[in-house]
Amino acid sequence: MFSVHAFAFRLTPIVAEFYPDKKVKARTFKVTNPTEKEITLEAKVLSRDISEDGKEIREKTSDFLVYPPQMVLGPGKTRSIRVSFSGKFNNKQEQAYRLLVAQLPVNLDADKRGSGVKLNFLFKYVASIYVVPKNANPNLKVESLTRKGDLLELNIENKGKRHSLLRHYKLVLKQGEKSVDIDFSSEAFKDRGSLNLLAGKNVKFTIKAPKQLGSGKLKAALIKL
Repeated sequence: MFSVHAFAFRLTPIVAEFYPDKKVKARTFKVTNPTEKEITLEAKVLSRDISEDGKEIREKTSDFLVYPPQMVLGPGKTRSIRVSFSGKFNNKQEQAYRLLVAQLPVNLDADKRGSGVKLNFLFKYVASIYVVPKNANPNLKVESLTRKGDLLELNIENKGKRHSLLRHYKLVLKQGEKSVDIDFSSEAFKDRGSLNLLAGKNVKFTIKAPKQLGSGKLKAALIKL
């Protein structure tokens, strides 16, 4: 991740998992200011969902406590952000969230005085947070395959309890004795491979029909790489 702004910062880690069955309900993130100027940061957690077309949906949530929610970070300094899970644990499937840490072009004290300064984000990091039930695994399946001219429309559902990126799978298309593999980890399909199927969710998208296959009926299956 990069920024054209001078006041860039670093956030680690970018993925964190919570295991309530192991009583691990808090994680610590580190923010570092590598610049020579003081910066102001704001941190919050949002719930995370996806639509059928793969677009991410984020909403406010009270499932986490973030401390501190705002900070002023001096030049060359590193500070911790503690994120604690306080929500209701769903043992049926993984819960997905985003930690958003954004740089603000304001002075916190001035803002508290009601100066009317508008808070515009300069730069932000978006980290992934997952609350994971015991023995949770992904299970991606092709729910439907529809031919539309020279395109194939796929409806893929994650029937498992845990998220998975599509790049961990290949699509096997069969037509009689013919078979074609589409590797979602390959450069040619990197956009599709970056799709993150959350537990219990489905996405629909199209790919070009392989020229090796005719216009007859196709069978499709996902195989984990």
